Amino acid sequence: MFRKHTISIFTLTLVSAILYYLEFSNNLSLKLSVFLENKLSYALLVCFVSIFILTQSKNRKRQISIIKISSFINVIYILKSVFFSDSNAYGFIYLALVTILLAISLSSLKKDQELIDSIDRLR
Repeated sequence: MFRKHTISIFTLTLVSAILYYLEFSNNLSLKLSVFLENKLSYALLVCFVSIFILTQSKNRKRQISIIKISSFINVIYILKSVFFSDSNAYGFIYLALVTILLAISLSSLKKDQELIDSIDRLR
């Protein structure tokens, strides 16, 4: 059975992969490149990180720490995009979606961890 955080991270992976494909095929321009040459898109980076989070399903504490780090990097990237870039509306919508999905998955993972900790205390 899939948990709420698995579904939200999988949705984030799927959306990032689709947006990277659309950006790569020049159908949509997010203007969210990590480097100046536009060779590495932020959507591709988010896709790889979310796949890595999904593969760490046995270690919930590591998942929580990776999601916290990803959220922090996402906030820094949002601030960079607001102040120093000419990103369009699609890019900001994508960054907001990433933030929301990471927050949902983090809260769900924390609830699961608290439940497991309380069960361990009862033993």
